[in-house]
Amino acid sequence: MKSRRRVIIVVIALVAVAGAVFLYFLPQPGTKTFSSPSALTVNGNARAIGVDPDHLSFAWRVGDPRPGARQTAYRIIVAGNDDAATTGEDVVWDHTVRSAQQAFVAYAGPRLESGRQYWWTVQTTSVASGEGDTTPRVSGFAGAIAFVTGVRDADWRAKWIGLDGVDATNQLADTSWIWSRFTR
Repeated sequence: MKSRRRVIIVVIALVAVAGAVFLYFLPQPGTKTFSSPSALTVNGNARAIGVDPDHLSFAWRVGDPRPGARQTAYRIIVAGNDDAATTGEDVVWDHTVRSAQQAFVAYAGPRLESGRQYWWTVQTTSVASGEGDTTPRVSGFAGAIAFVTGVRDADWRAKWIGLDGVDATNQLADTSWIWSRFTR
């Protein structure tokens, strides 16, 4: 009987401790928990390499967890280094607009260099509809992600690799390929 009582007391104590821990980690009334935007992409790719520098589009997912939350504005920064959002150095394009658009946002800044790495980040403002907290919230900047522009046709410099001065267009005409033995 004593061991059964001990088990019941231990179970009640564990439930009380678990409940206290759960309540401790719940957001308190009046706090503004708001995540930064996530899932940043360039032309639909999280790791964009060789993207057309003249046709870029950005996308992200808003981090506001409130029911009915929707974006009302955004700020995009494109820079030549990954910490431009905090330092303001080497910023190529800093664009703020009131818009709910969060996909296929076209780059409209200065001409980007071809074959160069850039970083971009976004900050959003959102509001929630319905009951509860409907105040606008501004997120922090998302972690900057890199993209590399491709080489424009005008910037492409290449030369055919081969023997200099030798016409190699018909060099393989009399070559016997391994699979030609089986087809004759």
